[in-house]
Amino acid sequence: MPSRRFAAHLAWSSPERGFVSRRALALLLVSFALAAGSRSIARAEDRLAVIQPGFPGSTEDAAPILSRLASVLAPRAGVKALQAVYHNVPEEALADLRAKGATFGIVSVGFYLEHRKRFGLVPLLELLPAGGYRVLVPPGVQGGVESLRDAPVVGGVLYDLEFVRRIAFAHVAGVAEWKTTPTVQVTRALRHLERGRYRAIVVHDREYTTLAELGRLEKYRELARSEEYPVGVLVAFGAPRGEAHGETEAKTSAEETGASGDEKAPSGEGPSDETVHGFTRAFLGLTEDEEGRKILETLGCDGARRLDRDRWKELERKYDAEKRTEEKK
Repeated sequence: MPSRRFAAHLAWSSPERGFVSRRALALLLVSFALAAGSRSIARAEDRLAVIQPGFPGSTEDAAPILSRLASVLAPRAGVKALQAVYHNVPEEALADLRAKGATFGIVSVGFYLEHRKRFGLVPLLELLPAGGYRVLVPPGVQGGVESLRDAPVVGGVLYDLEFVRRIAFAHVAGVAEWKTTPTVQVTRALRHLERGRYRAIVVHDREYTTLAELGRLEKYRELARSEEYPVGVLVAFGAPRGEAHGETEAKTSAEETGASGDEKAPSGEGPSDETVHGFTRAFLGLTEDEEGRKILETLGCDGARRLDRDRWKELERKYDAEKRTEEKK
């Protein structure tokens, strides 16, 4: 594209073409202005994508509470406008992200690990409570966890199947051979389990507590349990790994991160450090008033805390190492 100086020369060097050339100059200058302001235009409305695979409800069901969350967070975070959307099926979440993008997200640990390079995800806060996952079998099912090889297993977390295999139940022999069915309706899955459609179910601790209080897990046996992980993680999309996110060393090359092809993180399209700081502070502050606490409770969250970065780096390292091992087989 011609420089501004060159465009001006075209406009006034020939008096007989002055009107047309000045019009061309005006268009050029408008294009420069639009290009310079494109990022501020894109930030006219930020988006918060809540992606919790296997959680109950639907995008439509969650719209009212997420609208409240957005209206509370936006002024506290210092953003002009905020739209929030909920997805509990990864394919639907990915389609939405491809179409509309996002600035921030509340995502599952599994979604973060699987898609962090593709979307340039930067973890900001761990959401509470932390909890583990349990493999349960109903009365009458014999054998230990090894008996689940080639057996049908159901559960919400199975939407994050690679997380289950590589991290949560990496210690369980035969986990890669489970015949898995993900679900967002755990009570219906229990009925099918008890009728013999499935052999086992995987539930989160919060689901286990609720179902046990309802008397739905009497005589169920626990075959395996995972370590505890945050119920979710607050992330920035496409953000630079700068000091605003607590990183001291950036690793951006494909060789360093292990990213390849369309997994490479977007560059330079994320929120500013100031926006990230403001959003992080605003989210931490939700527990300080009744309205914020009620919103968090509806989302199945008690609050948030600063990241244990050493642990997150280890989770990333292990996840990627297991992926490379699988690819070599």
